[in-house]
Amino acid sequence: MTNIPPYKIAHWIINIIDSLLKKCGLPYNDTIEEFIYIVIVIGIAFGLGWIVSKIAILITNKMKWFKSASKSGSVLAEKTLLKVSRIIPPIVFLSLIPFAFSSESKIPNIIIRIALIYLIITIILAINGILNFLWKKYDEVSNTHNHPLKGLPQIAKGLIWLIGIIIIISIMVNKSPLALFTGLGAFAAVVMLVFKDSILGLVAGVQLSQNDMLRVGDWIVVPGTPANGIVADVSLTVVKVKNWDNTLAMLPPYTLVSTSFQNWRAMYESGKRQINRSYNISSNSIHAPSFELLEKLKEISLLKDFITLKQSQLNDGIIENTRNSKGAVNGTIDTNLGLFRAYLTIYLNNHALVAHDTLLIVNELEPTSQGVPIRLYCYTTVTDWVSHESVQSEIFEHLALMAPVFELELYQLPTDISKP
Repeated sequence: MTNIPPYKIAHWIINIIDSLLKKCGLPYNDTIEEFIYIVIVIGIAFGLGWIVSKIAILITNKMKWFKSASKSGSVLAEKTLLKVSRIIPPIVFLSLIPFAFSSESKIPNIIIRIALIYLIITIILAINGILNFLWKKYDEVSNTHNHPLKGLPQIAKGLIWLIGIIIIISIMVNKSPLALFTGLGAFAAVVMLVFKDSILGLVAGVQLSQNDMLRVGDWIVVPGTPANGIVADVSLTVVKVKNWDNTLAMLPPYTLVSTSFQNWRAMYESGKRQINRSYNISSNSIHAPSFELLEKLKEISLLKDFITLKQSQLNDGIIENTRNSKGAVNGTIDTNLGLFRAYLTIYLNNHALVAHDTLLIVNELEPTSQGVPIRLYCYTTVTDWVSHESVQSEIFEHLALMAPVFELELYQLPTDISKP
C-alpha cells in the first residue's frame, strides 16, 4: 500500500473546507479556515487513536497469551494499550497541522509546542504503562519467591519522568535538551537530597532481594517498631506490614537493612516450630519414690520398660544412662521428679505431632522461689499459629494432669485466706 504524504491529506482537507465555505456563501477568511482545519485535524487525530485502541484490544483479546492471564492482568493489559494508543493523536496532529498556516503566522509554533508537550507526556505514560504490565507479568509468572523488586520499576519510571520533564522544559524555553542535561550536574546535590529516600529505598530493595532477606508474605518482627505481622507490600519508599491486630505498620526499606529484624519464613519452610516453655514444680513435693509408687507407675505403659530397665541396672550395680538405648529418655528413678521427666520424654517421643528428628529435651532449670522449673524443649510438625498453639496447650495440659500421679504438685502462688 502506497503511503499518502501528510501534505496531500492536508491539501485535501483544505479543499473540502474551501468548498464548504463557498457552498455556505461565506467569504474566504484565513482565520476561519485555519480554525475549522484545526478542529477537523483534532477530530481525525483522536478518531484514529480511538480506532487503533479498539483494534489493539480486539486483537489482544483473541491472543492466547492474554486469554490465559488473570482478570487483573487483562484489565492492566487493556489500560496499557489505551495509554499506548494515546500517542496516535498528537503524532497525527503534528503531521497535519503545519500545512494549515502561512509562513508569517506565529500560531503554528505555539500549537506545535503544545502538541509536542502532549506527545512527550503520552509517551511517558505509555512507557510507564508498559513497565507496569511487564512487571505485573514477571511478578505473577517468574517472581515465584516474591522478591521485593517493586522498587526497580518505580525508579525506572522516576528516571523516565525526569528525562521527560527536562525535554518538556527544553521545548518550552526553545533550547536543546542536551544543554539542560549538561547543566543537570550542577543540581546533583539537590537531586540527591530531594530523592534521598528513593535512592536509599532502591539500594535497600536490591540488598533485601539479593540476600533473600525479605519476601512479600513473610512474617517479620522488627524490634523497636510496631511491625509484627505479614509483609503486604515492598515499594521504593515503604515496606507495608499487616500486623496481627489488622493495623498497618509502615517502615522505610533501609530500616530493615540498617537494623536487625526477625523473619519467620525459615521456620515455615522447615515444617517445624519450637516449643520452649517451662512449668514450675513445688520443691516440697519432690521426694524419693516408694516401692508402691514405682509399682503404680509401672502400670503406665510408657513407663513400664523404663522403670524395669533402671531397676535391673540398679540391682546389677550398673550406673549408666539410657541415652543410647531404645526409647532414650531424660530421667531417673531416684526421685518422682526424675520419673516424671522420663515419662514426659517418652510421651513427647511418641506424640504424633512432635518432631522426632530434632532436638528434644525435658530438663530442670535453676530452682527459684517459685519451685523447680521443668522445661520442655521440642518442635511440633505443624507451623501455623493456631495448630501449633493447640498442640502446645495439649502437651502442657497433659503435664498438669499427670503431675499428681507422680505425687508432684504444680506451683501456684498461695492466696491469703486469713482475710475475712
